[in-house]
Amino acid sequence: MKIGIGGPEEPGWTREQKEKVKMRIETIFYYHGYPQESSITLLSGHCSGVDIWAEEIAKEMGIKTVIFKPQIKQWHDFQLLKGYRSRNIDVAKESDVYYDIEPEGSCRHCRGTGLEVSELAHERKCRYCKGTGIYSGGTWTMNYAKKLGKEACQIVIS
Repeated sequence: MKIGIGGPEEPGWTREQKEKVKMRIETIFYYHGYPQESSITLLSGHCSGVDIWAEEIAKEMGIKTVIFKPQIKQWHDFQLLKGYRSRNIDVAKESDVYYDIEPEGSCRHCRGTGLEVSELAHERKCRYCKGTGIYSGGTWTMNYAKKLGKEACQIVIS
């Protein structure tokens, strides 16, 4: 079972939320059969925050880890170097199941309000979070995994 886990980077989390995330990650591994199921593999995008916490917990539990580290720190590829987008696609394609773990109000595009305000002062739903106020690269990866027909879900931490 290849389990992808992702979410936003560390600066968006409180200490209490971080502890809740770590407990959820452990729960995910147990849900998928740890310790009896020895074929569990964590797939990680290796960003600070959720990705790194999942890697640390997997290591502590003796779970295999495959890391998809971007070759360049930008969304799009540059020449032959893979950026965040291609890295996220690789994680989604390789995962049997993908978990996006998010704090409430994580969408940096609307600052968690769920609304965009245009120059003409018109409010409309944020095109990234679709009005939920919750969105990160982990959400993008979850949505991509769903398009591929993969099992994927979002866990929101208050």
